[in-house]
Amino acid sequence: NASSSEFVSLDSYRHLAEGPLAATAQKECPLGVLFLRIVLFYEAFAAGTSSQKDLVSMANTVQKLLSSFPTYAIALSRWPVFHALDHFAPHHKQQSKLFCDGARGVLDWSELRKRSLHWYELKRTNPDAPEFEDLERWIGDQFFHILRKVDRQNLAQEECEFGFYFLVANQVAAAASRETHHLPPFNRIMDQVMATRPFSEVAACGWPIFQVLVIFADLNKGLKFWGGDRKYLRGYTDWNLRRDELSPLVPSRLDFLSSAWREEASA
Repeated sequence: NASSSEFVSLDSYRHLAEGPLAATAQKECPLGVLFLRIVLFYEAFAAGTSSQKDLVSMANTVQKLLSSFPTYAIALSRWPVFHALDHFAPHHKQQSKLFCDGARGVLDWSELRKRSLHWYELKRTNPDAPEFEDLERWIGDQFFHILRKVDRQNLAQEECEFGFYFLVANQVAAAASRETHHLPPFNRIMDQVMATRPFSEVAACGWPIFQVLVIFADLNKGLKFWGGDRKYLRGYTDWNLRRDELSPLVPSRLDFLSSAWREEASA
């Protein structure tokens, strides 16, 4: 979670979400306004001074903007939208009916939720822990058990809606780093979640969905969860290696396979 200091002192930008300039600001930078509206909504929510009608109106505006963009586009941007949603999620009382405690059918949903929370805690604090890779592999196996048969996919969503959404979000992040050909179908499911399920409900569901989307959003930034190979610090749509990655011993200013590149490479 982001520290609270990252989401303060936005009063000087309030006019971009409220007042006569709001429509122009939203047209110029809708994702920036989405981020601002999330922060302002939770500011009003926490203060307790706004009417229920005003809060519902603010939440509906956030929801409409969330549904206007593919999940990957929000993640790809430099606006910490998912960070904000994750950060403020504790403002909502968790809804135990969405935990699926005791539910067992296609999967043991109680066990999955317990392990998913432990997985995220390790991912956040100790990804080098000995059990982390086994835990990550186990969660992936649960998803692919569902994926193998269409009837299992339908049953899984009926048995534990948000547990199923967690598995999809988890595999979106995994596919973005390893198997990008899986991204489109997984992303379509997450787009549907963001468009049809209230963000407050996702925040209160007890499954680390927003947390996984924070990890996904970090993939092309490398601020916390991803690092090392520089190709992971670029956009999801730009997977081709740069020329300096194809030939790290040749100056990057030279065009790949140009005469100057060949001369330098053969020196």
